[in-house]
Amino acid sequence: SEARRIGLHFAEGKYIVFLDADDWLEVTALEKMHKQCEMHDLDFLETTFTYYSSEIQKRQSYHRHTGFFDGKGLLNIVLDVNCGLAITSAMSKRSIWSDDVFLPADKRLPNEDIFPWFTIWKRIKKAEIRNDMPFYYYRFNPNSATNSGIILKHQTLWKEYFIEVRKRLSEQNILNIYESQLRIIEIDRLVFNVKEYDTSDPWFKSVLKYD
Repeated sequence: SEARRIGLHFAEGKYIVFLDADDWLEVTALEKMHKQCEMHDLDFLETTFTYYSSEIQKRQSYHRHTGFFDGKGLLNIVLDVNCGLAITSAMSKRSIWSDDVFLPADKRLPNEDIFPWFTIWKRIKKAEIRNDMPFYYYRFNPNSATNSGIILKHQTLWKEYFIEVRKRLSEQNILNIYESQLRIIEIDRLVFNVKEYDTSDPWFKSVLKYD
């Protein structure tokens, strides 16, 4: 998050594309995304990932929801338990970004690519999600902080993540609207991501009691 925050301070163009250091873009990606954004006056254009590694030849990501959406429509998709939206395989207007959209600088939590959506949605008037633009090549590294489980399998980090999400939604007075969807995501993350359970943790106990 800090790298992106700093990058935005130096960026001068109309559009932003976040590219992680070990990934790459198809050679005509920027040209084609830019053309699409300009043609439809998009604030955000979401494309797809192509996963690859020495073990994985190629595997394409797929969005369940495609088409044109406003900001509220995107937020509903983000709060779908199977959401695949990220801020990397995309082009967006620089004007929707600011320091406060990212996780706090002192926190390294799961889903950092999802967290900005809880702020930028309200700055988006028109966005498009497409499955026919496989421009972003994601290098799968089993030893990375994400894939090795250092972050994604840590119960305390997920607990802190949902505290931050609720804080963000509460500040916008919309937490009550999305509380049910948020709880479904919490159940999913606790069951399918957390590796070792601390059953004495109040968060663990509260999630088990969800209806």
